[in-house]
Amino acid sequence: MSNYPKEIENFHNTILKLMGIVSIESGIDSLEEVDAELLQISQFSHLPHAALLRTKGGLKNEVAKCII
Repeated sequence: MSNYPKEIENFHNTILKLMGIVSIESGIDSLEEVDAELLQISQFSHLPHAALLRTKGGLKNEVAKCII
């Protein structure tokens, strides 16, 4: 049983039907505390660097959807 809501689980199952896809994970990252200094750390490499640098960091209540 997945810990994802039913809609997300259905999305994952649809993506898994694509040729070459063997696994999928997704989540939400808060960008509110992210600044240019944090973007240098590998754990933040999946975030939208150009957008975050343009606004000098995450905006209030800003999130990023991540699909791996």
